[in-house]
Amino acid sequence: MRNAKGAVLVAVSSAEVRQHMCDTLNSIDPGFAISAVKTTAALRDVISSRPIDLLIMSDQFSGKPSLEIIEQLGTQSHKTLIVMVADHFSEETISQSRKHHLYDCIQTPVDAPALQRVLKRCEAQKCRLSTLIVDSQPTARHLIYKMLSESPFNLTISEAENGALAVSLSKAIRYHILFVDPDSTSWMGPASVKQIMKLQQHCRIVLMSPHDKDLLLQLYEGCEIAGFLKKPFYRKDLERLLHEILAIPAPNLLNLNFFSEQIPLATDEVGAEASKEAEDESEIIWL
Repeated sequence: MRNAKGAVLVAVSSAEVRQHMCDTLNSIDPGFAISAVKTTAALRDVISSRPIDLLIMSDQFSGKPSLEIIEQLGTQSHKTLIVMVADHFSEETISQSRKHHLYDCIQTPVDAPALQRVLKRCEAQKCRLSTLIVDSQPTARHLIYKMLSESPFNLTISEAENGALAVSLSKAIRYHILFVDPDSTSWMGPASVKQIMKLQQHCRIVLMSPHDKDLLLQLYEGCEIAGFLKKPFYRKDLERLLHEILAIPAPNLLNLNFFSEQIPLATDEVGAEASKEAEDESEIIWL
C-alpha cells in the first residue's frame, strides 16, 4: 500500500474543494495514502476501521459543526492530527480548537505551502523521538514528563535526577533530545554537554532554567545548545520548541495572535453560508 508516510483523510464540505485538496496533497507528496469522505457516517467508518494520521476538515461538515463531530468521535481520533479549515475563524472556534487539542486551524483557500507543512508534521509522527529529562527536582520532572506525554509528537520519555546519571544513560541509549536543568546535581555545565555530544553527536540539548537566557547561554558559549525554555514554561512553549528543533513551521494554534492576524473576509463574504455544492456519488475517493 502507498502509505509509508501516513494516511490522510479529507473531510471538506465542498466537492470541488475536496477534490482539489486531494489532488494538491497527492502532487506535493505521493508517498501519503490520501482519501476523502463526504458524510459523517463515512468519516466514522474510516476513523474506526483504520489508523488515520492526518484529518483535514472544514469547520462545517455534513451539516454539522466539525468540533461537535470531533467530540463525538472521542478516543477514535486521539492519535490523529486534526486540521480544521475555514474562510475565517471566530475567537470561540479557535479557543475550542485548542481545548480539543486540534493540531491547526488554516484559512481557506488552503495553499500548497500550508499543506506541505502539515504533511511534514504528519511524516514526523512516524519517527519515535527518545527524550531525557534531567532535573534534580522530582516535582519539576513530573510536570515536564506530563507535558511531554501530552504532546502530539511521538515521544519516548526517560528521566534522570542528576548529571552523572544522564551521562551514564547516554552511553547506552540513543537520545534525540535532552531537556536539562543546568542546576541539576552533578551536572558539570559545558563539560557535561561536550561529554554527551561526544557520545551522541546528533543529540539536541535544551536548557531549562529560571535564570536569564542570555547570561546562561554565555556560560555555554561554544557548546551545541539547541534551545532554551525559561522556567516556568507551559505546554505551548514546549510545542513551539519541538517544532523549531525539528525544523517544522509551527501551527497557527500556537500563535496567540492568530485571531487578529487572520486575513479578513471580503465584505460580500461576511456571513456567507457554508458551501451547498452537490455531493458527489462516491463517499470515499482514493488516490
